[in-house]
Amino acid sequence: MYLKVATWLEYDKIYYQKAKEIVTNLSEKSVPLQTARLYFKLGQAQLWSGIEVDDVLDCYLECLHIQQKVLPENDLSIALTYSKIAELHRNHDGGGHQTSLYPVYASIAEFFMKKSLSIQLKTLPATHPELATTYYWFGKFYLQTSSRNTALALENFEKAKVFFR
Repeated sequence: MYLKVATWLEYDKIYYQKAKEIVTNLSEKSVPLQTARLYFKLGQAQLWSGIEVDDVLDCYLECLHIQQKVLPENDLSIALTYSKIAELHRNHDGGGHQTSLYPVYASIAEFFMKKSLSIQLKTLPATHPELATTYYWFGKFYLQTSSRNTALALENFEKAKVFFR
């Protein structure tokens, strides 16, 4: 409820802090998947509220920690959490639109996105549109990093393009 109120009040930080306190105090043992979902939602909501990126990352990592305990390793929920963590590292510049020029953040983003893709390839049908989105993400990523690997970008854009024929 605090998250909804915070959203209605244009991302009020006080309500996010109250929501985070409640989620943090939940017993992971009683309803672990619900707790993981709440951490995920808290991370998403905080991302738009101007909360520090480290706080958002903490929420996603806590969600991932719980998911890895209770879900099969190839669950798509884990893949989604990996992609959100990758997105945070890719956008580490703070602007939210450019790939980080810091190589360490770019390599962390690539690592988590590859983990997400690995799960998607094992779980989704070969024609699933989510794969196109992931390949497109990689194409943009390889164009925007400081190393600007156009060959890898083109390879991933080609993989994404197959889905739009």
